[in-house]
Amino acid sequence: MVRASVADFAVIPKVEGPEIVRNVAAKTGKPCIAMIETARGVLSAPAIADASAALLAGTNDLGADLGIALDRGRSGLTLALQSIVLAARAANVAVFDGVYNGLSDDEQLATECIEGKAFGFDGKSLIHPSHIATCNRLFSPTAEEVEVSERLIAAAGGGAERFEGRMIEDMHVAQAREVLAKAHH
Repeated sequence: MVRASVADFAVIPKVEGPEIVRNVAAKTGKPCIAMIETARGVLSAPAIADASAALLAGTNDLGADLGIALDRGRSGLTLALQSIVLAARAANVAVFDGVYNGLSDDEQLATECIEGKAFGFDGKSLIHPSHIATCNRLFSPTAEEVEVSERLIAAAGGGAERFEGRMIEDMHVAQAREVLAKAHH
């Protein structure tokens, strides 16, 4: 059924090793997004990322597996979340933050989005359509980020140099180009 579907990806829950990703991809003919939802999954995240199109932090199950009460915030998940991002970046695949469970607290949703973006996530999985606008707004580059990126690219001449009171080099230009690509996507 998945092979015949119009879905772009297959999402696999509770992935703890790359074998399941390879098997599902082979059977479905779809690239796979691996959900990292257990301690074993976090520890295997680099190998899983190498076999996946993207990683998705399953924060609810991960918190339960780690014995962390998520009703007190996500600080106890910081190491695990950063490990998932690190694995995805090393494999050059996308990485998505876990869901926000609340249905009516837009302020807390925004807080999680801001935190997720700061951790390096590309976006966030959602459980309710009311979350879409907030997540799109907060994971998209701001107008200021776009303007600074445009100025930085225009000013860069190659190598290390001064830009608006700080040192920049080629990696900063590449980051600025990524900001513009996200903004225009």
